[in-house]
Amino acid sequence: MKTSKYLVLIIFLFVSISCNTDDDSNNDSFSVQNLISSEVELQILRSIDNFVNTTAQLNSAVELYQSETTETNLLNTQTKWKTAAIAYEKVYAFNIGEVRDNFLHLLIYPWPITANTIENMLTNSSEITQELIDNLSPRAKSFAALEYLLFKSNVSTNNVEFVNSEKRVIYLQFSSQYLKSLSERLQNIWSSNEGDYGARLIANNGTGIDGSFNLFFNGIYNLIDTGKVTKVGKPGGLENSAVTNTESTQAYYSKTSLVLLKSSIESVEDTYFNPDGLGIDDYVFSITKTEGLNTIVQEKIEAIYSAIEVLPTNLVDAINTEPQLVSTLHSKLNELRIVFAVDLRSTLSIVITSTDNDGD
Repeated sequence: MKTSKYLVLIIFLFVSISCNTDDDSNNDSFSVQNLISSEVELQILRSIDNFVNTTAQLNSAVELYQSETTETNLLNTQTKWKTAAIAYEKVYAFNIGEVRDNFLHLLIYPWPITANTIENMLTNSSEITQELIDNLSPRAKSFAALEYLLFKSNVSTNNVEFVNSEKRVIYLQFSSQYLKSLSERLQNIWSSNEGDYGARLIANNGTGIDGSFNLFFNGIYNLIDTGKVTKVGKPGGLENSAVTNTESTQAYYSKTSLVLLKSSIESVEDTYFNPDGLGIDDYVFSITKTEGLNTIVQEKIEAIYSAIEVLPTNLVDAINTEPQLVSTLHSKLNELRIVFAVDLRSTLSIVITSTDNDGD
């Protein structure tokens, strides 16, 4: 009898050890390195290449407008600005590691702009030169500055201003060239022909705060937090102060704040689910063995889209006339942020580091 009991115990222990080994093997079989490789190839590099193409198209539109200062060409340039701005929203989540160390986001799209600086330069400078533009703050010559120049008034009034001021057209030209050069600089950091940060990110097997996946995850989290705090919360009087400040909205003059916000959330969806390759959803499933958490992420993203859709045509009007709907959008952004900051952070053993809004 004792022999039988011992035999049963040995068999039980053997089966338990085998099951545990199988579970560990299943968890370890997911390759984070392959995930990062897939994201770099299918999301990061493609998005950056598209951004570079759109800034080149914007620059070409500015050159055409400079040669033929017509309302039609101005409208075309406005369209190209919007396309480039939307493309940059698809890139912002990848403001990580060496890119962030180079402060490129603060150069490419700081807002609100310094409109007085631009107008003072145009009024008080005998001519607009490259040296003059080089010495300006990025706020006076990058995305937001171009937006101000292109959208500050209605098309007819704006076009007349350009027609009557060659300096204004030249300022537009130099600012467009500056933005194009920044997009190329960003591309060079990631490119295999230049900085090759993409390859180094893939090869980075670290598991701490500087590990590739931790950096990648934090980039997405930072985008969500920026949407909640800077794009919606502060202009809407929903972050530490009940005072609204519509002029601090992103894309104030072009009235495309909501379009850009939606584009940024689309980039969260694209990178999380990465439809053509490995995504964060695959990593989560490999650990939890269920789609429950991934379904929650999708539901929170869809709730943000819905909150955007019910708002008036632009965020400035919404803050003034539909503050409760703006508050709902703010809440939905926060719900997605919490899923990343709590549920996903715990599941994936992530360390949330600083965001662009820390200490702001």
